Amino acid sequence: MCGRGVSPNVSSFNAVFRKLEEMKELDRGVLLLQQMPRMGCSPNHVSYSTVICSLCRTRGRMLEVGYLVDDMLRNGINIDATT
Repeated sequence: MCGRGVSPNVSSFNAVFRKLEEMKELDRGVLLLQQMPRMGCSPNHVSYSTVICSLCRTRGRMLEVGYLVDDMLRNGINIDATT
């Protein structure tokens, strides 16, 4: 998208996160979540929840979940039952 002059918004990022989960590309999802602010888009609750839930369903990824939850809280996004 960016290469074609289109600026992605949070909804388009969230769609990519869902697709990356389907493809079992969790590392790419985590990296993209971290890169969003540099691309001019702040992650929202759905962004974090999608990536966190993907990691929770994968054995051995709970440490990363903790880091993402900390990052989420640091950015002023509250945790709820869906997180």
